[in-house]
Amino acid sequence: MYQLAQEELLPARQRLSEASEDFNYIEKEVFQLIDEQFEEPYSEHIRNGIVNIGMPTTFLTMAWGHPQRIEKTDTQAGDENWYYKEQEQSGTPTQVVVENQRVIKLKDC
Repeated sequence: MYQLAQEELLPARQRLSEASEDFNYIEKEVFQLIDEQFEEPYSEHIRNGIVNIGMPTTFLTMAWGHPQRIEKTDTQAGDENWYYKEQEQSGTPTQVVVENQRVIKLKDC
């Protein structure tokens, strides 16, 4: 029975391996495009989970994931406060102030 289960898992392992290779290729291509389009080392920051002032919100999401909560502060201008639970760097919840889809301020809550 154990051998049968192992044999049934082989195709799934193969598909997972192929998907992982595809993901790694796509990630490499995306980071290469980021490096070509921006002067800041955003791809390095994203890989290391670092968020900087001026960073586009797309890269913020790539670095830290989606926030636990978004609070709109000026709906016409698109200004928002993004709230993240504890980040590894500070160990405390973090508020990210966003204006025009860019990070303008980081504050520990």
